[in-house]
Amino acid sequence: VGDGVVNDTTAIQSAINALTSGGTLYFPDGTYKVSKVPSYDTCLWVRYDNIRIVGQGRKSVIKSTNNLDTILNISKSENSADTAPVTSINNIVVKDITVQGTGVYVNSPLGGGRGIHGANVINLMIMDCFVLDMSMICIDTLDGRGYISIIGNHCHDNKYTAINFNSRAYQSIVAGNICTGCTGSVNSAIIQVDGNCIVVN
Repeated sequence: VGDGVVNDTTAIQSAINALTSGGTLYFPDGTYKVSKVPSYDTCLWVRYDNIRIVGQGRKSVIKSTNNLDTILNISKSENSADTAPVTSINNIVVKDITVQGTGVYVNSPLGGGRGIHGANVINLMIMDCFVLDMSMICIDTLDGRGYISIIGNHCHDNKYTAINFNSRAYQSIVAGNICTGCTGSVNSAIIQVDGNCIVVN
């Protein structure tokens, strides 16, 4: 519905599940209220290859209702705390969407409180997105196999790290991101991250 009142989790997840052979899920202007599924911190789960999730930038808002929600989980495992799924997921694009949490800090070392989370993804592009008010991390990648691009995103007022890159660095880039008001900035032990504007209030 995208009115900011009705919970859109089931409808959006059904649309994602229909993309078994890949395709594009487009978010028109609106605020899409989502919440985590029972037993996991994940609101929306992308598990098929060759999927594009696109919107209209600040006009297309996916907003969580719980502090520890991980809004978009890109992985073969529905559990966002599963940091190393055995099977990889391939060729995913997330572009021009806004992802918004509750703005309340709650510590979750594994899985919860992430805006966009990818685990064991090959060829992942997260570009021109706005991610704000997450209780932990704005953009989080774990155990990928390379070809990851995190470019031109805006990370605002996240309560822990803005961007956490813990994937294979081969042919990967983290650049042109603007991170403001986050407790941490851009965290990676295995990739050089240049050209990012970081402002900590």
